[in-house]
Amino acid sequence: GEFADVAVIGVPDSEWGQAVVACYPGSQRAPDLSRATASLSNYQRPKRFVAVAEWPRSDLGKLNRAALLAAVKSAGSEVTG
Repeated sequence: GEFADVAVIGVPDSEWGQAVVACYPGSQRAPDLSRATASLSNYQRPKRFVAVAEWPRSDLGKLNRAALLAAVKSAGSEVTG
């Protein structure tokens, strides 16, 4: 796969209500975005890809989606796609 670790979340968007955003750990190389989304329909494709420096996991190793959403909102200009 293109990503070793990825999470797709809905982020509030002024134009669409919610935008699909794919997040990946900032320690990974930047993915080939066109290859990663080639098999998806247009509406399924993430609108943005965000490298998250601190991949938020709980003590049990589960992804903390609330912390991930907060990191995406604070990333602002660091998003691509």
